[in-house]
Amino acid sequence: MAAKRTRKIFSAKEKSKIVAFVLSHNKKHGKGGQAAAAAKFGLSDAAVSYWMAGYKIAKGGEGWMEVVGAGRDKRARRLAELAVVEAEVSDLRRKLAAAEAKLHRLKKAAI
Repeated sequence: MAAKRTRKIFSAKEKSKIVAFVLSHNKKHGKGGQAAAAAKFGLSDAAVSYWMAGYKIAKGGEGWMEVVGAGRDKRARRLAELAVVEAEVSDLRRKLAAAEAKLHRLKKAAI
């Protein structure tokens, strides 16, 4: 007899973190964010796809990600907006760390 599987319930915060990961991955690589999130967080592709369906994301002007009608309710829209901002903050932190490392190397070379 097969062992009974237990289902993990994800909080809204965890879901928004996973959605932010998908958005960040897609922004960096162009595609494959849902599959990468499913593999990284141990989810089914269908679960990630269902969550993303609530966050209808469209490309806005000047490369900014813009939420255009995110899903089922006001809370879903706010979570989608938060996920987009978290993805942007994550990207900016990565760029800042790279710039600081470059500055440190330049200062060290000037001495």
